[in-house]
Amino acid sequence: MRKREPSIQQLIQEVETLRRQVAELQDAAARRERAEEARGRVYDDLEDRVHARTAALAAANVALQEEIAERKRAEEALRAIIDAEPECVKMVATDGTLLLMNQAGLSMVEADSLEQLIGKSFDFFLAPEYCEAFQALNESVFRGNKEALEFEIIGLKGTHRWVETHAVPLYNEQHEIVAALGITRDITERRRAEEERLKLSKLEALGLLAGGIAHDFNNLLTAILGNLTLTRIAFNPADPVISRLTEAEHAVLRAKDLTQQLLTFAKGGAPIKKITSLASLLVESARFALRGAKARCEWDIPDDLWPVDIDEGQISQVVHNLIINADQAMPNGGPITIRCANLTLEAASTRHGLLIPDGPYVQVAITDQGIGIPEEYLPKVFDPYFTTKPSGSGLGLATAYSIIKNHRGAITVDSTVGMGTTATLYLPAARAPVATPTAPSPPEVHAPLHTGKGKILVMDDEEMIRTLVERILARFGYEVVSVKDGVEAIEAYTVAQEAGQPFDAVIMDLTVPGGMGGKEAIQCLRAIDPCVKAIVSSGYSTDPIMANFREYGFRGVVAKPYRIQELVEALQSIIEKDHDER
Repeated sequence: MRKREPSIQQLIQEVETLRRQVAELQDAAARRERAEEARGRVYDDLEDRVHARTAALAAANVALQEEIAERKRAEEALRAIIDAEPECVKMVATDGTLLLMNQAGLSMVEADSLEQLIGKSFDFFLAPEYCEAFQALNESVFRGNKEALEFEIIGLKGTHRWVETHAVPLYNEQHEIVAALGITRDITERRRAEEERLKLSKLEALGLLAGGIAHDFNNLLTAILGNLTLTRIAFNPADPVISRLTEAEHAVLRAKDLTQQLLTFAKGGAPIKKITSLASLLVESARFALRGAKARCEWDIPDDLWPVDIDEGQISQVVHNLIINADQAMPNGGPITIRCANLTLEAASTRHGLLIPDGPYVQVAITDQGIGIPEEYLPKVFDPYFTTKPSGSGLGLATAYSIIKNHRGAITVDSTVGMGTTATLYLPAARAPVATPTAPSPPEVHAPLHTGKGKILVMDDEEMIRTLVERILARFGYEVVSVKDGVEAIEAYTVAQEAGQPFDAVIMDLTVPGGMGGKEAIQCLRAIDPCVKAIVSSGYSTDPIMANFREYGFRGVVAKPYRIQELVEALQSIIEKDHDER
């Protein structure tokens, strides 16, 4: 059967179908082309963005590196500034450990590098008694407060320092406290100066009490000593009672020495100075102090030791006290070394804590090998009445301190328990050479007294003293008028002058409670009579007027309590000298 040929209609339909398929294929191809074009544009845009972002990141990285470098330069500059700061600057983390400390701080705590301190708390350096207060300061700062505190630190090498610290909190960008910044200042010298002033104020306060007691006591001793002597010279020298009266006089003179020591301790006493070589004074004082003791002295005194301008009696007392302390520190005996040296101090106010002017000094170091003084007691050794000895009075070192201060010097004490103690004196060197000494003749209690003549005015507020002096001077041939204060003395002197019967001499008490004393009265008497011959007398033997009486217009001085011989010889001296000059 022959196959049937497709019809025209069918062929047309197939052609249309093919045309549609071709169109669809062409549309698909066009869409694909458009998609490819869109994809290409997206890829190009993405690549542009990547290049732009890469460039932006590169620029940001350059800027960041520059910022890091700038910040590093700023930190280095800040560190240089902090290291140049003379005060300790430190940064502390919230857990109390150190983050940063400058060079001044490292020196303060005796550290060689910051690495030694990182991770340590600053209270590592605190004296134990200040840990609680320092912890309270830290807690307050980390609560947002500013704080300040004074405390004592102990460096890595054991040096003790007083410091003052000011601390503030440090905040981050979120205003959270992340650390504390502290500035710490060394105030050791200021504290030492304050302690020095406190010691001096204590001595001054006690001086008011001690001076009054000693003045009244010296008046009593004057009356006792004078009447004992008057009684003694009234007896036959062979009478057995003479020895007892002489012993009583010696006892009064020892009491006089005690009041002198009390005044010297409390007020220092105005030293009556002369240029002296210390060598012989040190040897004599030390040997006297060690009589009968087990300890012995070893000497190191250079031949060219500079002279000093001192009150020999007072400095001898200082050396005596120090040697006695050294001997008592060595119950079984041992060597006491006395070393002297010439020393020129520079910037002395900050050197060794010596609050004395720069210049030449003679240094005397007295060292024992005894039991030593505990460290906690060292700041108190110069305090009045402080002592660790069961039978001690606590006046020895306080007296030494007062005497040396009045000589414009310094005294220090260093000690290690079980190894010994060193007391060091610094005395200003004299610029003039030592004068050739003249040996004074020793006082003789029984020396003969010559009678004199003349009219004497006596001024003293104590009636018993006036009565005693009247008896003494009358016993030796003088005519006496006595008054109780400066006003009466001026009146009596004026009346005598106007009557043509002037006084040959005047003896005046320096201090009259509630009235005019000798200091004021002598000026008035000199206005009346420029040639007035006056002797100043006082129980305040440490008053500067007693040491420099001529500068105030007096011709002589007699310190209470005085022996009859001293009073009469002083009186005869100024009267006879006046006659010789005529």
